[in-house]
Amino acid sequence: MVALAPQKSFPFHRLPRQLQLQILADSSLVQEASISIHSAQVVATLAGGSILCPTDLATDIFFSYNAFSIHTWNANFVSQDNINLAGMHTFLDRLSSHALGRMRRLTLLLPPIIDLSLVDGLLDWRLWQASIQVLASKATLPIHSLTVEIGSYWSENEGFDTRAHSTPRILQAYEEEVVRPLLQLRGLKRLFLYVPCPFGRDNEEARLQVEPRLEQMVMGVDYDAYRVGKPYPDGYTRPFLRDEDA
Repeated sequence: MVALAPQKSFPFHRLPRQLQLQILADSSLVQEASISIHSAQVVATLAGGSILCPTDLATDIFFSYNAFSIHTWNANFVSQDNINLAGMHTFLDRLSSHALGRMRRLTLLLPPIIDLSLVDGLLDWRLWQASIQVLASKATLPIHSLTVEIGSYWSENEGFDTRAHSTPRILQAYEEEVVRPLLQLRGLKRLFLYVPCPFGRDNEEARLQVEPRLEQMVMGVDYDAYRVGKPYPDGYTRPFLRDEDA
C-alpha cells in the first residue's frame, strides 16, 4: 500500500506529530509491517489489513526507528575487486533530504586499508568524500549517530597479517583519507570509529590510543566515545573480524 495524504477528519492526525510517531512506532501494526522505498515513494504492506497514513509519517517512522548499515565490500572475499564505494554514495545521494534527515543511526563499513591499496589507488576516496558531503548536507547532525568501521583482511591459508594494517603510511591514511572528510560532520550526536587489527584484541593498548584520537579530530578534544555509549573492547565483536585463535 502506498502511503497517501491524511484524511482531515481522522482524529489521529490532530495529535502532536511526535506523539503520532511514538504511537505508530510502538504499535504492533507498524512492527508487523513491511516498509520499503520504490522510486522515492514509501510503500507499506501491513499484516492483517491496511491503513492510510501520510507519506512523511511513514518515512519518519522507517528512518527514525531503524539502524542502517552500508557495507562497501564483502568481508568473505580477500580480493579487493568487490569494493563498492560508488554504491554507498549512490544510495545516500538518492535518499531525499527528508528521509536522510530523519535517519538517526548509520554504520558505514569501509574496505581494508593496506599499503597495496594506497599504492595502486584501488580505493577511490573521492567517493568517500562525496558520500560524507551528502551526509553533511542532508543529515540532521544533532540527532545522528555515525559509526565508521575500517575492515580487515583474513586468509584461511595464510592467517591474519597484522603488519599489513599498522604501517605509518596506513595510520596517516586513517587521518587524511577517512577522518578528514568527517570534519564536515562536526555537530554529530555521536561518532564511533573502529580500526582493524592489530588494534584489536591482540593490541588493545594501541587501539585505545588510535581510535579516540581519530574521534577527537572530529568531535573535539573533550569527546569520549565510551561515555556516550560506544561498546568497550570486551563488550563488542566486529563483524568484519574473525577469531584469530579459531
